[in-house]
Amino acid sequence: MAMFLAALIIALEDPNYTIRAFQPIPEESEAFLEMPVGIAIDGRGRLLALDISAKRVFVWNKAGSYVGAFGREGEGPGEFSFNSVSRRQGLIMADDRGIYVLEAERNALHTFDLDFSHRDSGLFEPTKGRARQWGVLKSGRLVMHIQDYLSGAPFNAVYAIESPSEPRIVGTLRPVEKTAEFRYETGKNNRRKYTLTAFAPEPFLYASDERDWALIGHGENPEFHWVDSSGRVMKRVALPIKRKLVRDEDIDEFKRYYFLQLDLDVVVRYPEVKPYYNFIYPVGDLGYLVGYQSPVFGKVDAYEVSQEGEVRRELVIDCGEGGGVLGARGRVFVIRIDDYGDYHLGELTFK
Repeated sequence: MAMFLAALIIALEDPNYTIRAFQPIPEESEAFLEMPVGIAIDGRGRLLALDISAKRVFVWNKAGSYVGAFGREGEGPGEFSFNSVSRRQGLIMADDRGIYVLEAERNALHTFDLDFSHRDSGLFEPTKGRARQWGVLKSGRLVMHIQDYLSGAPFNAVYAIESPSEPRIVGTLRPVEKTAEFRYETGKNNRRKYTLTAFAPEPFLYASDERDWALIGHGENPEFHWVDSSGRVMKRVALPIKRKLVRDEDIDEFKRYYFLQLDLDVVVRYPEVKPYYNFIYPVGDLGYLVGYQSPVFGKVDAYEVSQEGEVRRELVIDCGEGGGVLGARGRVFVIRIDDYGDYHLGELTFK
């Protein structure tokens, strides 16, 4: 027990930050972290990690001790049937009212009570396209980033949704825009030919259940906005950062992207620069962690930014292949994979 407490305090030291380790999942457990894609913090302060390969939601308490897991593989109520090839298939969020898990591929929404018992499952499809990011506001309304790659005019949009139980669009927070990241055309023998733009800038969405605001940004612009559920801009934050060049090693990494490993006819376009960012996570009252996370190896190049957008410092976090940085309720968590393939979960704090 003493060794566990010592490991819980500090897992990784750096001149700029500390990562406080959470208890590993015990060896006698039925399931382990295999492909965690999202986290949430519920109304009791517990950390929930959705894993689309294990088909589970893993749970830790406020102190970082492992509690257990819920959910299982299947297609019935409260069961998950994620396609574990793509990390974009699963979303999780939580509030004081419940826990919500969305299977983006089949638009299935599962709702659980805070004791992890299954409450309801059903179709959740407010419009065409697939949900990429989402969150719940203090009012109970949802905000959702939806993409559609499979139509003749691919698009991105961010909407306000009435509630988890009523998937009705009540507002547009970011207008519908065309996306050039991914396109396809049908050729001979009805075989599709895909065009994929690597490192394409995308919208980013983060919901605050404290102020009933949503943070919305786009990787093509060095700024972001806080908006209310009607889309009115409440605050703009400019970021004095630059886009970094796409290097040969970045291209080599992207070639290991899961979509390029499939038996498909794909042409990849490589730009000269990366987006300004692909994530923005509020960090308590300190400000934000703004950065770019590489698509395969989990290398994070980030900035600690003040509430007004002043860059305090730069930092680099190597999370390992399949790892990354995720945020919820003003806290930032790091999932690291070591050389043996073991997963390590911890919370990042600045010094």
